[in-house]
Amino acid sequence: METSTTLNTKQIAKRKATLITGASSGIGFEFAHSIADKYDSDIILVARREDRLIKLTEILSKKIKSKNKNRSVYYFAVDLSNEQQLDKLIKDISDKNLFVNLLINNAGFGSYGTFEETSLPRELEMIDLNIKAIVHLCHFFSKEMIEKKEGEIINVSSMASFQGLPYLAVYAATKAFVTSFSLALASELSQYNIKVQALCPGPVQTEFVNVSGFPDKISVLPSFSAHDVAELSLRRLKNTGCCNSRIVIPGFMNCILAQLNRLLPRYLATDIAMKVLKKKFKK
Repeated sequence: METSTTLNTKQIAKRKATLITGASSGIGFEFAHSIADKYDSDIILVARREDRLIKLTEILSKKIKSKNKNRSVYYFAVDLSNEQQLDKLIKDISDKNLFVNLLINNAGFGSYGTFEETSLPRELEMIDLNIKAIVHLCHFFSKEMIEKKEGEIINVSSMASFQGLPYLAVYAATKAFVTSFSLALASELSQYNIKVQALCPGPVQTEFVNVSGFPDKISVLPSFSAHDVAELSLRRLKNTGCCNSRIVIPGFMNCILAQLNRLLPRYLATDIAMKVLKKKFKK
């Protein structure tokens, strides 16, 4: 399903658009509001929960109308872990005659528990969503960015990407891929004036923890609001003079911890994490 706040876009010239996956809640939801407030582009919202997408589309459309801006908001209820639905999404967006010059890959989920006891179909679905969907969308939409020599990509990763994490083995591994992939892509695409950012938050106040089955207090680090994380990401994206704009880690303590992980032997960092998470797991 999709909707629009203006006439059929095939009747107008190609326009810039921001595509946000996982837009129905959390960081994606806050990205959507920030884009509506500050960016002069159409907005494409993607998530699985259509009811929430409809409500968010209505809210953003009213916000845009109040600013007297001629922009459109579209929504697509899609399961991005399903390759057929992902292909259809790309085709549907292409049919709208839009240039996605800002791609925000936010959709993803995690699972918590011992690896042998987790659901294998669920773990494989996580890989499809957290990795394959991001690669698929980046591969398709970066082509036009290269042609036009402009564009921005934000891939939402995690602090979990900086080391192996027992009880979060597959989730941490998927996020390690996202961070590594984003860094490589940033170097490749910089020659075309395209920015790529890996956003690596620690604990964030969203539904993510409950949905993934994490303990309430899985980390000793302070949590941040989804709004603050999205705002920081967009500020860093626009800060061309920032030397650390390719990896964005919200919070001073999180930045320090990420650096400490680089100094410790990997096995030692993982064993320390094991001791901490094992206590949480037993509780």
